[in-house]
Amino acid sequence: MWEIAEELGAMLVFAEHRYYGESLPFGPDSYSDSKHLNYLTSEQALADFAVLIQDMKSTLPGAQHSPVIAIGGSYGGMLSAWFRMKYPNIVVGALAASAPIWQFPGMVPCGDFYKIVTQDFAKSGYNCDTNIRKSWKAIENVSSTASGLQWLSDEFSLCSPLKNMIEVTGFKNWLQETWVNLAMVDYPYEANFFSLFLPGRSSSGPFICTLRQISEVFPLRTLTWHHRKRTFAQSRLAVCKHLALDSTVSDHQLLHGVAQAAKVYYNYTGSSSCLNTSQTATGSLGFLGWYYQVQ
Repeated sequence: MWEIAEELGAMLVFAEHRYYGESLPFGPDSYSDSKHLNYLTSEQALADFAVLIQDMKSTLPGAQHSPVIAIGGSYGGMLSAWFRMKYPNIVVGALAASAPIWQFPGMVPCGDFYKIVTQDFAKSGYNCDTNIRKSWKAIENVSSTASGLQWLSDEFSLCSPLKNMIEVTGFKNWLQETWVNLAMVDYPYEANFFSLFLPGRSSSGPFICTLRQISEVFPLRTLTWHHRKRTFAQSRLAVCKHLALDSTVSDHQLLHGVAQAAKVYYNYTGSSSCLNTSQTATGSLGFLGWYYQVQ
């Protein structure tokens, strides 16, 4: 995206989805009740983007006759595709990457996404997918006692020790997101965009690319990209090395491997003294709004 935009002399605009980041229509009351949340829909978001583009084309020098391409990935890709369908007079095309535009109940089986995640780990190492599956029961077994909760907290170097089963559920959700991210962000090139988001920002909106020589209005490269040179695919292979365990291992041995695997993802430098389960790679992307939208 960055390279193509530079080659075409394009301007990249990241449009923030309503109810995410700082785009709260009712301020702190935006999530207070269903009355205020009524306006959190994909249709409303698409209308926002249409208004935004029209405003930019009428106010930015050189943009009036510039064609616009909507670009997005995942939900942003769904929005991009739908945007082109609903507003063909606004955008001349859309690039929708990994966009499950038909993934709705009655159209696609609900478990298909996690089947693909499982397949990724099955291909990444001996018994990797099997041991991840077994780990959920192992966590339940070990966490059934106070001493087990303490052991689990120590083994994973958690910043806040687990105290009850509610927190264990949150811990399992944290691990689940780890596996999903390792499988989902599997590109044939370096990628670490999860860690590049600023607090309060969202990736939900499609990326608007205006194809004209107007990049001088907003310089294309305003960020310095410092990131580790490790692909998610390489990380998954490193993770699975810790999970290459036989079926005879105990729950504690299995969870030791899981802990080491998780630290490849969250603490590959070894510089973090503890792991914070309340902070995830996508934690700043507006989980309240997302959970509301997918219900």
